[in-house]
Amino acid sequence: MALFQKHRPNATHPHLAHQLMDDTIHQIDMLRYFCGEGEVVSTVAHHASDRLLGAASTVALEHGGYGMVITSLQAGRWQENYTLHGGGRSMIIEAFSRLRLIDGLQDTVQEETYASSWLTTLEGRGFNGQINHFLDCVKARSLPLTSGWDAVKTQQMVEQMIAAVTYT
Repeated sequence: MALFQKHRPNATHPHLAHQLMDDTIHQIDMLRYFCGEGEVVSTVAHHASDRLLGAASTVALEHGGYGMVITSLQAGRWQENYTLHGGGRSMIIEAFSRLRLIDGLQDTVQEETYASSWLTTLEGRGFNGQINHFLDCVKARSLPLTSGWDAVKTQQMVEQMIAAVTYT
């Protein structure tokens, strides 16, 4: 079982498709990275007049279990959390700064030591490293660590979520 949550204090996109493609797509990437492929079972979106307030999608994972991608656009503050359970272990990632691993009676916590407020968003979230890696691969004529086909697969899952939507 896996839960990928992304919450914001207010809506920036009026429609589910825009939210999924611009902001929530990163959680869908993370679901695929940690859990493998899957098929979208359902998506529920909640609107109030002219804006999206939140959404939840359930994905049946190819190796068993379910993954959920949830976003609330009326949260108290910006927040991202990933929780994965399986094989008698749990992993909890809190807003890119705290990792908790639980294996039986062992509970290990690691916290990021740098002050992210001192870093630009591009640096703190790894975009600079990704861009530089890609440019280095172009220069060296080598393959990057990630494949463009992964982006296609994530986009296909986004399209499945949009196609499966029920509005409340």
